[in-house]
Amino acid sequence: ALVGHAHAAGLAVHVWTLRPENAFLPAALRAAPATDGTRRGDAEAEALAFLRAGVDGFFTDDPASGLAAVQAWAARR
Repeated sequence: ALVGHAHAAGLAVHVWTLRPENAFLPAALRAAPATDGTRRGDAEAEALAFLRAGVDGFFTDDPASGLAAVQAWAARR
């Protein structure tokens, strides 16, 4: 709802900084073992979730996963 309210107010929504390490991902997207904060989880899925929520853009420390998310999102539109 936040994105919708922001857009209704004429604002763009950008999120930052998406990072691929477990320590920065929601539990469901962490790679095993989830307690290893340096392990790379599913950063593409996180970016894709934000795109599906309607954000206008995002900043990421992992350009490859960010690009893959944008391409997957665009292919489904």
